[in-house]
Amino acid sequence: MKSTGSSTVGKMLVLSHAEAPDGKRRLGIIVSKKYHKRAVKRNRAYRLIREAYRHIKDGLPENIWIVIIARKYLLEKDAVVVQKELLHLLDREKLLEVSKESLSDTK
Repeated sequence: MKSTGSSTVGKMLVLSHAEAPDGKRRLGIIVSKKYHKRAVKRNRAYRLIREAYRHIKDGLPENIWIVIIARKYLLEKDAVVVQKELLHLLDREKLLEVSKESLSDTK
């Protein structure tokens, strides 16, 4: 992933992506103990990121691997803010195939 992909850093998330050698879209989420020592807090971050990705995945290319790393600023945020951040990072990397407005309306 590091040699062939690229990444971008946001306030709450770090987004890395690369072209998938198998042609299937995949998602990896990393929330380390550095994020928070309590598993409850780390699991909430997983859930927020998965939910944001679920709303956005139809607008992404089919042959891409995405890895999202949670940062500490995500700790007290809600799902809408996380989804906006993810949309912003994907747009910055030119990965969205449809407009941001049509994706954010599908709640």
